[in-house]
Amino acid sequence: YSQQIRDVFKSLIDSARDYKLKRRGVIPLTIFIDELQWLVPTDRTALCREHNEGAKWFQRNIETLRSQGIRIVAATQNWMKIRAGARQDARRVR
Repeated sequence: YSQQIRDVFKSLIDSARDYKLKRRGVIPLTIFIDELQWLVPTDRTALCREHNEGAKWFQRNIETLRSQGIRIVAATQNWMKIRAGARQDARRVR
């Protein structure tokens, strides 16, 4: 499933960069993700190479989403199983 999730976010990022979402009135946008550790796992917890590469790609582009008015609200039961870069970009709520 990691390829499909990456494709959805790639399309979202491309649309945000081209200002298509802003023109259509979609932004501001909030995306809720439960169990974030399955989307951006650490190198050790990724299920395969493709999963790990998708996590790295998401981590590199999460700031692009935020800068375009797309907010990610995520939940996890184990904060340390999320890639360090994604943890730094997230706002931690307890």
